[in-house]
Amino acid sequence: MRIFNGLILCGVVCLFIGVSRADSFQESVRSINQESSRDLDDTFIISSDTTSTSASKSTQNLQNSNKSFSLYQPIVVRKNTYAAFSIGYSYNHIATQSIALRVAPDSETKQNSAFSRVAHGAFFGLERGWHTHNVMLGGYLNGVAGQDYSLHLGFRLSYLAFGYVIPSVGISYGLQNLRLPNDSQQYNTHTAGFNAGLFVNVARGFGLKFEGSYFYPMGILRKSNADLYGNPRFSGYSFVVSFTFYDFSI
Repeated sequence: MRIFNGLILCGVVCLFIGVSRADSFQESVRSINQESSRDLDDTFIISSDTTSTSASKSTQNLQNSNKSFSLYQPIVVRKNTYAAFSIGYSYNHIATQSIALRVAPDSETKQNSAFSRVAHGAFFGLERGWHTHNVMLGGYLNGVAGQDYSLHLGFRLSYLAFGYVIPSVGISYGLQNLRLPNDSQQYNTHTAGFNAGLFVNVARGFGLKFEGSYFYPMGILRKSNADLYGNPRFSGYSFVVSFTFYDFSI
């Protein structure tokens, strides 16, 4: 009987210990689950923050990229030197009030009369110079090829205003060929030239340039040829519209 009671008592004690360990195990499991849940929440928050930051940076980079590739920007100045290239259309007019022209192609008879000539051609121009405080000083070479041919070498003073427009004035020495009525030969003339222009920036240094020039005095280059026509004095003017590119990084 005593042995039976002792076995019962041992069973009760073991059952109590088992229940206690089961409760402790359940508490441990709950604690682990709670910590895992917190870790997952923290990870999600960090991931969300990282994703938001990445998206914000991507948006900012895209905006900066769009801004940097925008065409409508002022001229960028990187160095104190510059260069320019132009190509376009030229209208040229020369005239004189008195010149001894032949009355017929095979005739040596000449008659004093007024003379004028209009010529159209393709224009090209090169310019190289320096600038400081937006004031530009450079040398330029202009040429025209078409119904007449001309070449001008000169100096130009310009001003870069607001990064978008460049007004300019210049002076040059030039050569131009001359065709006269009833004469199969062509003659070279030389002249001083006075130039004024305005460049309008359209896209990063590319734009349109409008120029006007006045030439005086203009005379036949060789004296022997000038004497054949009474040593005439011409005056002239020209208008040019060109596509021009200014580069302030070379």
